[in-house]
Amino acid sequence: MVIPTNHTKRRSFSLNRILTSILFAGLVVIFLQRLKHKESQSLQTSFTLFAKEDQENEVIPISSGKKDIPINDCLQHINQVRGIRLYSQNDEDGAILQTLHCMGGHGTKEYFEFGSEDGSEVNTRVLRDLYGWHGHLLDGSNEDNTIPLHKEFFTPSNIVSLMKKYNVSKELDVLSIDCDMDDFYVTREILLSGFRPRVLINEYNVNFGPEWEVTTLPKPVGEESDPKHFWKGDCYFGVSARAVISLVRAFGYAPVFANRVNVIFVRMDKAEELGLSLPSPDIFPGPLPFALHRDCHKRTWKKVDTNAIKKATDESVSHVDFAKSMGDIILDHKKYRNVRHPSGTAESWRIFKDVTKEYDK
Repeated sequence: MVIPTNHTKRRSFSLNRILTSILFAGLVVIFLQRLKHKESQSLQTSFTLFAKEDQENEVIPISSGKKDIPINDCLQHINQVRGIRLYSQNDEDGAILQTLHCMGGHGTKEYFEFGSEDGSEVNTRVLRDLYGWHGHLLDGSNEDNTIPLHKEFFTPSNIVSLMKKYNVSKELDVLSIDCDMDDFYVTREILLSGFRPRVLINEYNVNFGPEWEVTTLPKPVGEESDPKHFWKGDCYFGVSARAVISLVRAFGYAPVFANRVNVIFVRMDKAEELGLSLPSPDIFPGPLPFALHRDCHKRTWKKVDTNAIKKATDESVSHVDFAKSMGDIILDHKKYRNVRHPSGTAESWRIFKDVTKEYDK
């Protein structure tokens, strides 16, 4: 047996240290390569958020035990682009672009938007100016043929004929609705007539938060242009988010994004074709009933219920009779000032209360 000397032990120890160092260095190199690859993928993702116009969404198969089910959660993450604004009133620009990205790209690039004022701050301008879309804008007071923006007074009674006048395709890509007062009834007439945009944008009344399903009374037919029926700058306008969500769901639409002005919807059948999962409608518009505009105490609204929604898809029911099928409700409200928003800013809420019985006595 050979007994190792101290010199042999030192050489063996040094060799072990060298081998260990080489192995450790190799592991470090592998780790750094993987990290670099991961960061590269992340960076690429951030730059391709609004990427190729007709890029197909990746479908991730998950095992169900019997067969693979295609699942894509792209629409679950529209909120990740919150705050991106170029031309829109708020952050609709980023949300619209990402929604289109999830929904298969820019398609035929056709839009239609009304309630657009002078056309400078609208939801579809980013599509027209940056991505070459085409379409029409309508407004009751403004006109600009270069956009094109048409001066038209739109109502539930004439909106369908106006869309036909401007040759709007039944399956256009984006439709944006802003009426101030008759949003609920106008939206119903458009969808009832067979128009099916891939992406639908509806203004809503943020004062209600998620608690109420109500809409304004319809303007009397023939008196829609009378200023006494115009919006007065208070909180009596439009439709609550829950009401418009219930309405458009009856026509096959699901919400994917909401800020304090608009809800964005997508066609459920198109989403299903792309293997897209949809967020729960119960998370919209969010829990903060923001106090917007002046008070509107003890005003009469229409209460949107299940029976009304069933009649929404009945072509034999006019918008006037549709409104009559809904019960009246008188709402008062109390304002809570300086409520702390998660962003750190101080805001006000309006909490509404049904006071109908006080007037039934």
